[in-house]
Amino acid sequence: FFFSSRRRHTRFKCDWSSDVCSSDLLVRSNPCGKATWVRSYGGGGKDAFYDLQLVSDGALAAGVSYSADAAGNAWVVRVGADGSPQWSWTGGGPAYDFAKSVTATSDGGAVLAGKTYSFGPNAPEWHNGLVVRLGPQGQTLWSKVYAAPLGTGSMDTASVGQVTDTKGQPDGLLVVGGSEGYGAGDDDVWLLRLEANGTVRWSVAYGGKGDDDPQTGFVQLPDGGFVVGFWTTSPLEPASGADIGLLRTDANGKLLWWRRFLGPGKDEPYAIALAAGTVEIGRAHV
Repeated sequence: FFFSSRRRHTRFKCDWSSDVCSSDLLVRSNPCGKATWVRSYGGGGKDAFYDLQLVSDGALAAGVSYSADAAGNAWVVRVGADGSPQWSWTGGGPAYDFAKSVTATSDGGAVLAGKTYSFGPNAPEWHNGLVVRLGPQGQTLWSKVYAAPLGTGSMDTASVGQVTDTKGQPDGLLVVGGSEGYGAGDDDVWLLRLEANGTVRWSVAYGGKGDDDPQTGFVQLPDGGFVVGFWTTSPLEPASGADIGLLRTDANGKLLWWRRFLGPGKDEPYAIALAAGTVEIGRAHV
């Protein structure tokens, strides 16, 4: 098993007297939970991992590096099964940029999704969605920024994955993100369907009059459609609390249904999976 540290008090190896931190950590354990190795990556800045994905012979980790640039750059590391770094990629501009999600691609490369304040028509006042396609050696194949119309709000990409056609063949990417000030409410779920080269096939925002914030990735259904999990205050006012939401689209992004699962407190989804024909999200089963 692999995992990355996420809490501030374990994320960095620091010299607190000088407020200098070295890197984030990856840990591999055996089936009993005993660590077989612990390694840190990065440099002298406050580098942090936000996402981790296992691959056949190691793992991909994505986040932000302040070692490469003091403003913060998007960062992806590919490690082997023993934790040895195989390649490291950083990218960004003069402002804050980071990778929030990474997934392996069928050609042995990777694709990352994140947020940029450096690029796009609304930068640096507002942030925009960032998607970068990497090759098997970590080389940049393409990098694209996706933004709301000028002056209408911010967009960011929270997760990304490869999708298939109904015959099971690779058919581009789906990006799950959020929009602020562009759409029906303050925050809306944003789905961005991309061709393999990053060209937009379709782009749709979903939401009500409250806040609808994507918290998970997506699952693709056998008919080519998608289910996405999010936390929502729609159609109730924010004072009523937040609950888990699910939405279902067809393969072309048309909304088929939207559901809110009411609870006594604040409920937030953190993962979504398809198991035996059932969509599972947190503790909700649909």
